[in-house]
Amino acid sequence: MLSLLFLSLLLSLALKSEPVPTYTYHSCPNTTTFAPNSTYQSNLNSLLSSLSSNATSREHHNATAGGRDPSTVSYGLFFCRGDVGTKDCRECVQSAVEDVRNRCPVEKDAIIWYEQCQLRYSNLSFFGALDETPTIYLWNTADITEKERFNQLVEDTLNEATAEAAKGRPGGEKFAMRTANFSRFQKLYGLVQCSPDLSSEDCNRCLQDSVSKLPSCCYGKFGGRVISPCCNIRYEVYPFFNLTAISPPPSTGLTPPPPSNTIAKQNTEGESDISYVIILAIVVPIAVCTVLLILAICILRRRAKQHNSIEPENVGDDEITTIESLHFDFAEIEAATNKFSLDCKLGEGGFGEVYKGTLANGQEIAVKRLSKSSGQGVEEFKNEVLLLAKLQHRNLVRLFGFCFEGEEKLLVYEFVPNRSLDNFLYGPGYMSPEYAMHGQFSVKSDVYSFGVLVLEIISGKKNSSFYESDRGQDLLSYAWKLWKAGTPLDFVDPKLESAYSEDEVLRCVQIGLLCVQEDPEDRPTMTTVVLMFNSYSVTPGQPQQPAFYVRTSEPEHMMPAAGLNFDHQSTSNQLPLSVNEASITDFYPR
Repeated sequence: MLSLLFLSLLLSLALKSEPVPTYTYHSCPNTTTFAPNSTYQSNLNSLLSSLSSNATSREHHNATAGGRDPSTVSYGLFFCRGDVGTKDCRECVQSAVEDVRNRCPVEKDAIIWYEQCQLRYSNLSFFGALDETPTIYLWNTADITEKERFNQLVEDTLNEATAEAAKGRPGGEKFAMRTANFSRFQKLYGLVQCSPDLSSEDCNRCLQDSVSKLPSCCYGKFGGRVISPCCNIRYEVYPFFNLTAISPPPSTGLTPPPPSNTIAKQNTEGESDISYVIILAIVVPIAVCTVLLILAICILRRRAKQHNSIEPENVGDDEITTIESLHFDFAEIEAATNKFSLDCKLGEGGFGEVYKGTLANGQEIAVKRLSKSSGQGVEEFKNEVLLLAKLQHRNLVRLFGFCFEGEEKLLVYEFVPNRSLDNFLYGPGYMSPEYAMHGQFSVKSDVYSFGVLVLEIISGKKNSSFYESDRGQDLLSYAWKLWKAGTPLDFVDPKLESAYSEDEVLRCVQIGLLCVQEDPEDRPTMTTVVLMFNSYSVTPGQPQQPAFYVRTSEPEHMMPAAGLNFDHQSTSNQLPLSVNEASITDFYPR
């Protein structure tokens, strides 16, 4: 009974929780601006106050503020997502009003999108006009299988929603939601909406244009969005809107007759007592049945655990027969390892020895020969075969097969000759300066190491081995110099030639420099780094000087130093530097 009460409490809290206004994107071109304390600013403040106050009683509203002078008039509009309640709409609009003042402090034209609402204002009237500029694309980076079928389902679902939204609702909203089954276990959720001031024809045109643009950005993606000033569409494989707000089937048009006054007056005290008895007669049996059901489930689960612990070996042979296609003959493995020669032995672990071998087709393998004296050998062998046969991934060592003959239990793996990853990632060049110099370690130390790794990937060179004798610069200093000079693309590995997106490379260089800034407080968290890589809605800041940056007296406009091959570089422009013969102290852990 206590568990039922606790579950009811959790459900009530979950139902009462309300969505927090979530910022998505904003746009405020600086082509037209206003002076502080001007008449236009006063009118704009009045407009925003009017929009904010009207959000308390409706889900969309447009307003105009100003006098006869057209240069001081401001026009504004907000509308909330169709499934958002009045209270959440009000909170979203109020947040948007406050936010847009900070993001667009002097611009006359601005628009800001939130998950739950959209706010727009301008010095020119835009009511009823179709405007699709700017168009913003957002998508989930994960890919889905069966892309063609999924993309067709997305298109069909959003087109159905478009037809409904364009018709409009009684309150003037042009909004629709749809769900569709992609598989037995996966659903598609789609939402479309137009600005309520659009005509049905313009709404239909705007939404159809947005649907047609989806394949260019979001083909085969788990989720995608196209947002513009007048309409927006979105699809996901999880419910991101209020499912209860989906339009119910049309009513039959039959209205039940109103209750007569005679019946209403017959509600006596005796009938009230009868109603309480009926309620108790329904609630008590349901509660008792629920408790008994929970007890029965607990008992059955306990018995199942006991049964599994008593007879673990009874299912071993049946499970192994399901992967007979992976079976190797013992003679084949014995020949591949030269009869398990010591020359082929790679090492020894807790459950046996590991040998290197070569199959008849030339395939190199690693063979784990489980120890016959291992008390858990059979169980360990069974688990490893059944699990690793399913866990095939490019970043995991592949299981080619197994051998189970007599007392011999062998596992055949892919042979990996390149040793472990720590031989490539660890070493000088990744240690943060605050840890190397003062022994101070924090999560920002890992951010520094990650930033170095990003810059190494872009340049194709290791920080620990990159040093330009003519310039006295390390990899980070060189990247910073090119960034300050406005030529960060010169930092890219020449082997890539032109097989990359310049915008993506510039963003990666910027994120890498943000991670290696000298002050740990200036470095972003790894959560922010992941967001910056995965979404263009997060704008990276301007990086500061990296740690261990070598300051020189050379002018900023000088060409990159020798040591890298650039077609535009001329050796005649290089200035020799004097050799610093001062000693350098290296720090080593004890």
